[in-house]
Amino acid sequence: MISTAAAPAVIRPGASGLTTRPLGPGDQAEVVAMHERCSMASRRLRYFSAKPKLPQRLFDVFCDRSRGLSLAVDDESGRVIALGHMMYDGASGAAELAFLVEDAWQNRGIGRRLTELLVELGRAEGLAELRASVFSENARMRKLLTALGGRTRRTEDPAVLEIVLDLRGAEAAAA
Repeated sequence: MISTAAAPAVIRPGASGLTTRPLGPGDQAEVVAMHERCSMASRRLRYFSAKPKLPQRLFDVFCDRSRGLSLAVDDESGRVIALGHMMYDGASGAAELAFLVEDAWQNRGIGRRLTELLVELGRAEGLAELRASVFSENARMRKLLTALGGRTRRTEDPAVLEIVLDLRGAEAAAA
């Protein structure tokens, strides 16, 4: 069984003026606003569709700790500028990894730091791996995840790849 203990209240990602923290139900207006500031292309790469609006049920899933952990990255003014998700995959010991960074904040290392934080938190929760489904055209996400040790697998859909980050570290290499 995967622990659903609360994540640390504040995690500083190291980028000047940015704070990373667990997403909560009170963040809905900020998350909807961030989502609307993202381009259709960014939303498509994240959700596999351009989702003009963030559905209420999806936001509820993001905030449900029994399903996983979602992190919000706030700028100095407290505005949400990125989200990272680690959503549990049943009893498999794995979780789905995904994130969305507002267009104006992309290419500044936020996605990488979110991934590193979620890897650390996934290990602390006892997960064996994180899996990310990405469009094969999403070169930035592929590069980021493979640079962190991710293994790429083909899926039934030729346009989609699965990249797996093994969280067991040295234990996995010895097995």
